[in-house]
Amino acid sequence: MDLKMLYNPFYGSEKLNPEEGETKEIGLNTRIDDKTTFSAHYFRTESDNLIGFNSANWKYYNAGAETIKGWDVQLTKAFDDHFSATAAYTHTYIPATSAAVNPNRNGYIPKGQYDLTFNYDDTKFNGSLNIKGIVDRPGSKSNEAQVLDTYKSIWTANLALNYKPVKGMNVFFKLNNIFDRMYTDMTYDMRNPGGVGWYSQPGRNFVAGVEYTF
Repeated sequence: MDLKMLYNPFYGSEKLNPEEGETKEIGLNTRIDDKTTFSAHYFRTESDNLIGFNSANWKYYNAGAETIKGWDVQLTKAFDDHFSATAAYTHTYIPATSAAVNPNRNGYIPKGQYDLTFNYDDTKFNGSLNIKGIVDRPGSKSNEAQVLDTYKSIWTANLALNYKPVKGMNVFFKLNNIFDRMYTDMTYDMRNPGGVGWYSQPGRNFVAGVEYTF
């Protein structure tokens, strides 16, 4: 956040109070066997003097208090000396401030996130495939009926490969958004892809190259 915008007379005020908060967390980490680990955590964050932005008058303001509750679980399994996989899920819940808005900051923060990663690591070659799911992110309550289900829950996949034929050299290849999903991370207007306030993330794309370290 640009402090010049936050505190200047047009966008904000020198009377804005800084955000304050406290997070409490409890969890466990355990090794199930020589090749499997598991972890789980519960967290709660109490915040005050949150700084919000009023799009009606283009000013920052202190929006009051907020409580964030959530939990996460993660399981990692090594199948052999080279191949492993990790599955994780994070759940987040923020109560709605009124009947006119959705929970989770009016539906802009997803309630759930899935992460599934496959890794292969050898002396000269390593690679990873990551699948991510963002679920239950409907956007604002007033516009929710106009948001397609394919934008409320999004699944994407990315692939990264590295090959080191000789010392100091790395040949790499990255394939992003494998399934060419149309989605946005700028969720304040999810109704109209391509319209005002809708910034789509890149479609399927790849990067390839060679790095050499002297």
